[in-house]
Amino acid sequence: MSKNTTAIKKTSSKYIIAGVIAILLCVATTIYFANTNKTDTNKNETTSEQKSENKDAYASINKDDITLVKSEGDTIWDLNDSYYFYKTSPIVVIVRIDSIGGGRNFNPIHNQYVSPQTVGRMTIIQPIKGEVEYGEQVSYARLGAILPVEDYLKGLSKAEQDKLNHLNKGNKLSGYIKSKFAEDIDIEVDKTYLVFLRRDISKDGKIAEYVMEGMQYGMREVKDSQARELKAGTKISSNIEILNNETGTWEKISTAVEIK
Repeated sequence: MSKNTTAIKKTSSKYIIAGVIAILLCVATTIYFANTNKTDTNKNETTSEQKSENKDAYASINKDDITLVKSEGDTIWDLNDSYYFYKTSPIVVIVRIDSIGGGRNFNPIHNQYVSPQTVGRMTIIQPIKGEVEYGEQVSYARLGAILPVEDYLKGLSKAEQDKLNHLNKGNKLSGYIKSKFAEDIDIEVDKTYLVFLRRDISKDGKIAEYVMEGMQYGMREVKDSQARELKAGTKISSNIEILNNETGTWEKISTAVEIK
């Protein structure tokens, strides 16, 4: 296990070191705050944009009101093995993201505060491993989220809140916090991904969801190299490609999963 580290990252944006806050799957975490600089959104939204906002709870949030909390740290994954997530995940599927319901840091399944997560609905396009059915629409949860500052602070201990306030020189945070791990990618509505999942269910069996694992390594955008639409029941073929989020290049899906 590596030692906790702290450092100040200097860029053109304003960054304030926020110390070490533990997050899921990380051994050491360094967190930065950055004010996002975005151009003003067009107030004359089209019908399609309005529909997009209805499916994406984040779309209506003014980007200028969001402060980025970027975390960095070590993981326990063997990234030298391209089949690592396929081997270790109980469920592997191709899905379409139907909606982003919003962010949370209180998990109703375990009835406790957790690292911020984005939740929403997705449709199973093609199961590759595990007991799921194509065409089924299910709930998902994924590490990283946008939360109102008040909700974000509720997930921190009193000591963490005091340290954050001290490092922010007493300046009160307002608006929203975007919690993101290292170079992780943002989930997008209507996109199709290869994902590695585990099923989480409450003790009474009333709440169930599929947790996406592996961050940018565990959510790979999918396309058909022949530009054919991927629909529920689409069979895996040599035409299916996945995006390498590190290099930005497309690779055969067989580089990450075993096709039987």
